[in-house]
Amino acid sequence: MAQAAMVSCSATGKRLQRWLWVACKVSIVVGGLLGMIALADVAVRPGGFLNAFAHRLVDAGLRKVHQLRSADPALPDMQFGAYGGGSLALPTQVTFKQPGGTDMVMEGVDWHSGAAKMPPYHGFRGTWWSRKVPAVGAMVDLAYIKVIADRTTPVRQSGKRDGAKVPASEPLSKTFRRLEFTNGLNLLTWNGVLRLPALFGRVRPYIGLGAGLSVPHVEVHRQGAKRRTFEFQIAGLAFHVFGGLEWRVRDRFSVFSEYKMSYAGIDADLYDGGSLGTKMWINQFVAGASGHVRRPLGIPVAQ
Repeated sequence: MAQAAMVSCSATGKRLQRWLWVACKVSIVVGGLLGMIALADVAVRPGGFLNAFAHRLVDAGLRKVHQLRSADPALPDMQFGAYGGGSLALPTQVTFKQPGGTDMVMEGVDWHSGAAKMPPYHGFRGTWWSRKVPAVGAMVDLAYIKVIADRTTPVRQSGKRDGAKVPASEPLSKTFRRLEFTNGLNLLTWNGVLRLPALFGRVRPYIGLGAGLSVPHVEVHRQGAKRRTFEFQIAGLAFHVFGGLEWRVRDRFSVFSEYKMSYAGIDADLYDGGSLGTKMWINQFVAGASGHVRRPLGIPVAQ
């Protein structure tokens, strides 16, 4: 019982540390966004941020429909971007089933991003903006996210392994030699995007949400097994919400900073039979750049 209490306290402390780390990251991102706003305010609107923000806040309530229909009508209406950043996956529950009497549930599994190993977190996107309502867009986004299970910290578990009941707590290393998605927990999503009224000049907030597929590179190697699962699979559905700021540096070039919260369902088939499943929530902190081009007039516009 004492050992179980120690494990529980250790897990609680680790979760608290992780959430403090998230709060620190969010504070850094918010500070960066505010710094970008301040720089843009100085460069673009000599009148100052507070006056411009107050003016826009009142104006947004009175002329919202007009602003949505006339946002940047003269600017290019397609853009292609790339981004980098960092990610943090929250602890999950993992289910593991195989022929021969293995049916396990492991709770509180921690994941880390393997930031010190190549390749880094990155992504690519393309956005089509409506000509009739230029503030509304459709985006295709591919995000490459690495997640590696912590195999050293004891986790709570239940069920059977090879027909024998498993201990209530033990490290993942007792079951797995490898459990990760390091060639990518790749999320391919189709998203709706809304550009909000500009706070001032060339800086425009935006929000969006999307749905698609998780296409991870599954890397699972069980202890004692000769071969491992090492392949890309379409493993489940993915969803995310995001919001950020885009600074139009020039008419055909912009930079952006963004926060995304993604969900990825994983139900992976294993090489030697059975399956591994989990449901992941991933915080992502993004910065990138986009190029803008005008869509040819011959391309039909959705009504």
